[in-house]
Amino acid sequence: MTSAAGPMPSANPAIEAMDEAEALACVKASAAALGLTLGEARARRVAEHLHRTAALAHLLEGFELGVHDEPADVYCPLRRP
Repeated sequence: MTSAAGPMPSANPAIEAMDEAEALACVKASAAALGLTLGEARARRVAEHLHRTAALAHLLEGFELGVHDEPADVYCPLRRP
């Protein structure tokens, strides 16, 4: 996977990342499904951002977190008198 800054390392080689052509196809299909009109230049910019976001997501998916690494808050409603 590459970005404007150069190749991005894969955190998990088993995960196949979205390439630029797939990102552009996804953007165009989504725009059509939503009835949005995107010019070619704008579609390419949106696809570039989607591609970068997908690359970051793949890096995060490869990071192992334990139960105590990032505990979630527990919702406790107030008792009514």
